[in-house]
Amino acid sequence: MDATASQIEVIAAACHSAWYAYTVLALGEDGDEWGGAPEWQKDSIRDAVRFWMSLGPEASDIERKSHENWTRQRLASGWRFGPVKDPHAKTHPCLVDYSSLPETQRKKDTVVVQAFKAVSREVLKKDAHDRML
Repeated sequence: MDATASQIEVIAAACHSAWYAYTVLALGEDGDEWGGAPEWQKDSIRDAVRFWMSLGPEASDIERKSHENWTRQRLASGWRFGPVKDPHAKTHPCLVDYSSLPETQRKKDTVVVQAFKAVSREVLKKDAHDRML
C-alpha cells in the first residue's frame, strides 16, 4: 500500500488513539493523547504505520512482526530493556521477544493493528474516491 504523508498522519493518529484507549484508559498506564504525545512517540507510530503498510493489511502474524520491527528500532536508537518504561533513560519492559510479552501487551498490539486495518482501508478508499471526482 502506498500512502501520502497526510494519510500516514491520519492513520497514525487513529492508531495512537486506539493505543491510548487501551493502554491509558483501560490499563491505567501513563501516556498522552496524540496532541500531547512526545514527538518520539508520534514518530514511533508513524514508523509502525509505514511498516504495516509495507506488509499489507492481510499479512499474517502482523502483531509479532510489528513487535520485532519496533524492538529493532528501539535498540538501534539506544533503548534497552528495563523494568519500567522511561523515555529519558531509554528503558522499556517490552523489549523482549513477542512470546514473552504479557498478555495485556499482546492484546494492545492486536487492538492497535485492528485500528490500523480499519482506518487505513477507509482513508485510502476515501482518497481514491476523492481523486476520481
